[in-house]
Amino acid sequence: MADKIKVKLIIEVAGKPKEYVEQTLSQLLEKLKTGEGHKVIEGKVFPAKARKNFFHSLTEVVIELDSWDLLTNICIDHMPASIEILSPEKSIMSSQDMNSFFNDVMVKLHNLHNIVKSRTAENLILQKNSEALMSNLVVLSAGKEGKRTEEIAEDVGIDREQLQPFLDKYVQDKILIQEGPKYHAK
Repeated sequence: MADKIKVKLIIEVAGKPKEYVEQTLSQLLEKLKTGEGHKVIEGKVFPAKARKNFFHSLTEVVIELDSWDLLTNICIDHMPASIEILSPEKSIMSSQDMNSFFNDVMVKLHNLHNIVKSRTAENLILQKNSEALMSNLVVLSAGKEGKRTEEIAEDVGIDREQLQPFLDKYVQDKILIQEGPKYHAK
């Protein structure tokens, strides 16, 4: 493609602490500056602002690219909140370029899909193991002699209010027996 593509991207980050948010965006901008096939014309990281329980900031970047494929890669890799194509105003792509473009997009989307499936499976395993660990900790804490909710909460390191739904479930599943204010192992 003879004409360069010029775009403005806005990339946002939210998180904690404030320094992490700003540092992440600064590192992202530096990474974009060193990439191949494109040139950062201008870029600015805005100071992070507090929003509820986290900080939010953004970077505004103007990039000149050699191809639409590179823009696709940058969009998939960095997920900008906004893209503005500054030039060319009009573009004509050959069917070969269009095929290449859409096939590249599909490969990247399939890769992302596989990552999501893998992380979902890992998350389910972690969740199952966490539930088993919690059950074991609660049963060991309660023991045969039994303990009050506050005592079990202190032993396992969980707030009483967060522990109560687990205790109710363990009684329902007959893992624990509740006698008055005490729970004990079966």
